[in-house]
Amino acid sequence: MPRRRVANGIRIHESEMSPATKVYRAELPKSFLPLRGFRAPILGESESWIALLKQTSLGRPQDRTATELINHRLAHDGMLATLAQTLQLLGPDQFITNGVMGLRHLRAVGFPEDLLAGFALPVKFSDPAAASLEVVQALAQRLVAGESLEAIRSEFESRCFQLPLPATPFEVAPESGGQQLGLLRMQVGGGFANGIVPGDSIDVISQLIAGLPNASFLVTIPAEIREPLRRWAARTLPLDRPQQLVLVATPSTVEPWAQDNGKAGTVRDPATGAPTWATMVPRYASREEGLSKFLPSESLLMDGLQASGHQVLHFPLLFQGGNLLAVTHPKTGRRILLIGEGEIHRNVALGLTREQIIETFRRGLGVDECLPLPGLSYHLDFDVSFRELDGELTAFVNDPQTAARAILDLGVATFEQHGLVDKGTAIALHYQLTGGGLKLALRHLLEIVNAGRNASGKFDATTGAMFKSAGMDSAEGNLGVFLQALDLVESSLNSSDEDGGDPERATYLRALRAMDNARLTQIAALKPLGCRITMVPSMPNYYRSINYLNGIHHRAGYIMPAMGGFYAPLDAVAEQVFRDNIGEPTSILRIQCAALQRKQGAIHCVAAAYPALSPNLQLQVNAGF
Repeated sequence: MPRRRVANGIRIHESEMSPATKVYRAELPKSFLPLRGFRAPILGESESWIALLKQTSLGRPQDRTATELINHRLAHDGMLATLAQTLQLLGPDQFITNGVMGLRHLRAVGFPEDLLAGFALPVKFSDPAAASLEVVQALAQRLVAGESLEAIRSEFESRCFQLPLPATPFEVAPESGGQQLGLLRMQVGGGFANGIVPGDSIDVISQLIAGLPNASFLVTIPAEIREPLRRWAARTLPLDRPQQLVLVATPSTVEPWAQDNGKAGTVRDPATGAPTWATMVPRYASREEGLSKFLPSESLLMDGLQASGHQVLHFPLLFQGGNLLAVTHPKTGRRILLIGEGEIHRNVALGLTREQIIETFRRGLGVDECLPLPGLSYHLDFDVSFRELDGELTAFVNDPQTAARAILDLGVATFEQHGLVDKGTAIALHYQLTGGGLKLALRHLLEIVNAGRNASGKFDATTGAMFKSAGMDSAEGNLGVFLQALDLVESSLNSSDEDGGDPERATYLRALRAMDNARLTQIAALKPLGCRITMVPSMPNYYRSINYLNGIHHRAGYIMPAMGGFYAPLDAVAEQVFRDNIGEPTSILRIQCAALQRKQGAIHCVAAAYPALSPNLQLQVNAGF
């Protein structure tokens, strides 16, 4: 039966900003590196940062030199050594006498002065600005006194590094299936091209709202599509509770990856101890691994979320949320944060040590311990997902070779259906793919598929059409997945047979083999958790992925990414693996997201999940934002 719709099921919040802020934000490029000070001016900092930029145009040669020094030496020399060099360059005397103005000067030239609070004496912890100032003035005094840099570093590094925590400590939401879903925070980034694109941003939001009737949704959208999206949502979405969907309109472009620009969690009221939803956002939102490019719109949209009534906290370190996974160990009850190694390196670039970074994540996200894991495909949520099962912690990991062979099996079936092979040949190929002659099967399949290439090496439309079985399918995308599966299976063969005289291809196949070795290394790194390892036929390969791990575990079940269409049989195999381990009565909600997977993401990437609150609190929070 269709659910009853309510007139006030949707609330829209329009982000507002001052004219100066509008001008500042309009002048920012889409992405760039580095961001001066390595901190996004959000959550009340925008006006002060704009005023500071106006006052300090870096017109003095020593100011420009200081900025270059910080950008080039911070990661290499560390925070304290770079600070000492900066003070010497600008003149340490002014930082002793000018106090707060000296601190503002440091920020203006791009030094992350707020991180200095971690080196302050404990008596200063209650005031982060005063804590940073104490460090700057103490170091400047020693420089003026003629002390050596090594002696100064030794004195300050002997202090216990602890950044001041907010007055209301944040607790990151565990993602191991022990809690009910209360809220999904999402973003509309694309998803419309002459209609709503199946499996893309808008369609996935629609599927989740229909499949999770008890959850609330907080969705950031570009302001330019506010009215058409509101009308569409009012007509088509099954909303039956007041403010079940809150749309936050922001005057900028939006990407769909809500997971990366903030981690879901809760804060507790200091007086009552009651939890409420909150989002911890990184020092600045970024993309890529080695560069950490600043994405202004992904940080700046947080002002709108906060103004809508959702609590937002600004973390002192950099992170991309898909590379942080929080779990609760069912045997010990300990809250553990798994950190991709990329996030450690990202913050070493801020001049901190590995130990300082790990401890800041532990304290700032409210967990008992942190476990760094080696990187693999991109983010941890591409490689592993966790669930508390029967008193154990189960880690679901990718089995790309099994997935690749299943994909090739589907290719054989479509070749037979379209008359490219006869029934006998198809039976032989199916057998060979199970291990009875893999090399022969690959050679035959390559001959078949390469026959569809034209003189320029591109595939003709007929070849692609064989990989399209439903309207939602992308023939080009599905063919790309099939070709990737061919490469993966070939990389599993003996290395002496891999190149066929082509050194570039040999290098490529060795890279695929190295990725598989990294996968095994990552699985071995899970041993300290005492995890039960469960393999899922899943193939994470960036834009040619079929990834079933990038979903959301909750108490009632699992929200599983699905391809649908041509690859629906592989969806069914992966779902059965989850059912066999989680339990048959458990709900497995398939969300068709093939278009998102071709953009290098899936369900966990686009939805930050917050735990359900008590019924009364949930009503109060819904009314608040």
